Amino acid sequence: ALHRRELLRLMIAYKILKLDDVKVLLEHEGCDTEARTTLLAYQNSVSQGSIADFAASMRALERAATGVKTVEELKKEWSFRKREDGKAVVLLYRGNDSTVNIPERIGKTVVAEISENIFKIARDRNVFIRKIIIPASVCDISVNAFSGCTELEEISVSADNTLYRIENGSLYRGSTLVRVPCTMPGHIVLSDRTTEILSYALEDCKKIETVDIPATVAKIGERAFSDCEMLKSVSIPDGCAVGREAFYGC
Repeated sequence: ALHRRELLRLMIAYKILKLDDVKVLLEHEGCDTEARTTLLAYQNSVSQGSIADFAASMRALERAATGVKTVEELKKEWSFRKREDGKAVVLLYRGNDSTVNIPERIGKTVVAEISENIFKIARDRNVFIRKIIIPASVCDISVNAFSGCTELEEISVSADNTLYRIENGSLYRGSTLVRVPCTMPGHIVLSDRTTEILSYALEDCKKIETVDIPATVAKIGERAFSDCEMLKSVSIPDGCAVGREAFYGC
């Protein structure tokens, strides 16, 4: 810490140094005048009975380093409700980050479901969502959960999630295409195991020009390709059921 002043200042700011540690540093040969002045001022400001403050500071520093948020922070950032089974449905995101970690738990409550249009408030406040990280606990995502995320570049799913996965950059549940990030460019290749394209799955994908839909697809949901302004061609398999306004705004 004596040779890395930024580290020393950080340790003092979070009150990580115990008084015994301060004494050791003051006696160290590498303690120059600036470090000695800083340490003495810290020593005078901290009492011997500050163990609780020290522990709290350590926890705060750990949360800052790992990105883990407190229950209070999560409750400010997310609106949610409990289902009858006691698990949570996240309803609205009220934070300011462009990379959004859907929480696996809020307190002791497991987050199992993502409701529709959860980024409405963020969108109204010009918070542009660029990455969404889905935890292992989520087992149900509404068809238009990420509606309006026109700057979305990436969706990530925990490797421990047994229902959802990422393939070719897109979000799948089993053989069903759930969502393609809106900034996906050019030519889109769907998994050859795809049997259904959910409603709103490619909504607002304004850079997509062509999509190869495999012959296995039997259903395309309503507004699945809505507002894909650059879309030039789509191959639709024979017998595929196409939902209402599937290509609205194309």
